[in-house]
Amino acid sequence: MARSTSFVRAVGMADAALRGRVGDEIGWEPIDPSALQLHLARASGRTGAVRAGRVLDFADARAESLGESLCRVQFHALGLPAPELQRVFADRRGQIIPDFYFERWDLAVEFDGVGKYLRGRAFHPELSEAELVLREKRRENRLRRLVSDVMRVEWAEALDRRRLSALLREHRVVL
Repeated sequence: MARSTSFVRAVGMADAALRGRVGDEIGWEPIDPSALQLHLARASGRTGAVRAGRVLDFADARAESLGESLCRVQFHALGLPAPELQRVFADRRGQIIPDFYFERWDLAVEFDGVGKYLRGRAFHPELSEAELVLREKRRENRLRRLVSDVMRVEWAEALDRRRLSALLREHRVVL
């Protein structure tokens, strides 16, 4: 697929393959990056092999969702430095791990897909939707005490590079 589909789609699939999915009824084991490199070597000289190589170089198992993969591709296309994925921050209550962190701007970025809240219901069925949202708001407040700014990206911005760049500028990111 990395040889024949768009870069963003291929990165999303490669990220998912590298991270795997365990602990549910449709789980799969992560793919070893060296196995992907072996397949790439076998495809040398074939159509799309160079593109597949770029995909594998860019892929990262730390991207936890397709939305995060898309954001990474868009950040790259906008010329931003690569953000740190899943950077661990800590306060007296424990760890807080945003999806992305740009050290240059001391900016934490969260991708907000609906899945974040639906997964919350699966892990905490005793909580109402309002309680899940409040829990996330409290988490963000804790994070805001540790970084200069927090930016939330939804699908609309992630899919539209102009909207994403406008949002980044609102958060003082120089493009």
